[in-house]
Amino acid sequence: MGARYNVPMSVLPIALEVIPHPVNGAVAVPSSKSYTNRALLLASLAEGDSVIRHPLQSDDAEAMTEALRALGVDIEQRGEDVVVHGRGRFLPPAGPIDCRDSGTTIRFLTAACALFDFPVTLTGSIQLQRRPLGPLLDALRALGVEVSADRIDGCPPVTVRGPIQPAAVSVDASKSSQYASALLMALGAAGAEGSSVRVDNLVSRPYVEMTLDSMAAFGVRCALAKGVDTRFRLVHDAPYGATDYAVEFDASAAGHILAAAALAGGEVTIAPAAGDTRQPDFRLVKVLAHMGCTVRVRGDSVSLSRRGPLQGAGTVDMRDWPDMLSTVAVVAAFAHGATAITGVAHARLHETDRIAATATELRKMGVTVVERPDGLSIFGGHPHGARIQSYGDHRMAMSFAAAGAAIHGMIISDPGCVRKTYPHFWDDLRAIGIESREPSAS
Repeated sequence: MGARYNVPMSVLPIALEVIPHPVNGAVAVPSSKSYTNRALLLASLAEGDSVIRHPLQSDDAEAMTEALRALGVDIEQRGEDVVVHGRGRFLPPAGPIDCRDSGTTIRFLTAACALFDFPVTLTGSIQLQRRPLGPLLDALRALGVEVSADRIDGCPPVTVRGPIQPAAVSVDASKSSQYASALLMALGAAGAEGSSVRVDNLVSRPYVEMTLDSMAAFGVRCALAKGVDTRFRLVHDAPYGATDYAVEFDASAAGHILAAAALAGGEVTIAPAAGDTRQPDFRLVKVLAHMGCTVRVRGDSVSLSRRGPLQGAGTVDMRDWPDMLSTVAVVAAFAHGATAITGVAHARLHETDRIAATATELRKMGVTVVERPDGLSIFGGHPHGARIQSYGDHRMAMSFAAAGAAIHGMIISDPGCVRKTYPHFWDDLRAIGIESREPSAS
């Protein structure tokens, strides 16, 4: 057995070579990043003490936690749980809020900080400063918020000063559903019955539905305006209330493990993993089944095995679940036939341009790929090993690690970037039989 690579991620080498081997075993993947960061924010805007059970422990969750603490929120770690001592308001921070690499943190807090009558500047890493906020800022201006951004595209750093004047507002969500989620959560705290958000060109709609579920858990409900399935209306003006909130598993993290099993062969079980989750990335299970895997969803677990060849998936519309773009593409590279991924133009604005980056790295492996503005066509065959650039993108690193479960010579650069959402990824691969090691210098 090789060295066990665990947190802190600083102990990881600059690259890891993945050793192919059939999988066998069970994994408890991390809790959902999406639900964790929503719960942390809503608990902070509520009055009273909320218990968040089993939140994600990762860079993204830490970015949200530390940003909220900088805004005067008392957040206490109690074992595997977190207690948020909400006061229903923020306090003026001592300086700019560093959101690190976390897109949910900067987008959600840009709207939430606009609730209050003091300026807040939000910034982050160089990578985060390439991710636009323009449509969200335009919507906040329409709600009476003072907004200052140095760049014409609205990329961070940005400064906002409220308070929000509750009203009907629209937002273009063609680049990210997080703009809509940010506005809905902020308006929920503004106590504005009858306020509404019309969402134009909505992508990743399930994430907005996850936002509505989270808001309802803290006592604020939204409803669809009659006859309009993208206008969300606040139903009543009660404030958020403290609650006891359990965070479910992360379907995206589960997807990376299931993809490794699909390519390696053998069988893996993810538990807990509720099959009725709203998380759209769980759709990967159906795609893998269509490609030839055997999938069993039972109670709070999902098991996957693959003992025969994979087949191309045909056309897969990933408009609502772009985070699995690279994962589907990598599995498709090993399948007989073609797979077309469509509807993911907004994936060009994630941690990296995931369409271009995925195509580039697959070609290194000898895979025939056609890049289009909104997706990829992958013609499966017999990929070979390659040194993969992760672009500092956790999903690129984990997706291409799955290929290393099936073929020799897969080397993943910057393996520590997985700490953004899945700090124990390499250890979990090892637990099901897939070792990794520092590559030789030759």
